[in-house]
Amino acid sequence: MDPRRDAFGRLLSSPSELDFVGRVDCLRRLAGELQAGLTVEARWLGRSLATWLADGGDLDAVLGVRAPQGSKRTAQALVLAERRAGALLQLATALGSDALALRVLQGSEACPAQHADLLATAQSLRCPASREAFRRARASRHRT
Repeated sequence: MDPRRDAFGRLLSSPSELDFVGRVDCLRRLAGELQAGLTVEARWLGRSLATWLADGGDLDAVLGVRAPQGSKRTAQALVLAERRAGALLQLATALGSDALALRVLQGSEACPAQHADLLATAQSLRCPASREAFRRARASRHRT
């Protein structure tokens, strides 16, 4: 019996604490669990992960999320845009309006202390401070 796992085979510590062989085994097990998943997405991810483990290659290519050559529309850029949209909308919701959130983000109006964390998040993500940014953020929420 593996001392890193419980009686049901579940890992007792973080996978990052495992050695190389242990992490590969962890990925293999997870790929199998995903393949047996209830959703189409879980099964697709499980098959893709199992394929990558067996055949190698670039994981983004196996997943089909590699951006076209020269494109700036990478998976990371799309996720960052979603995070920025969420931060802008959270700030606007907390402050009561897009206009007030924009003024706070631009620094022309003070941020209420209870919302300083939301402002800090928006600033750390380098959210654009424009009316258009808020319009795009609202539009992106309707697409998903």
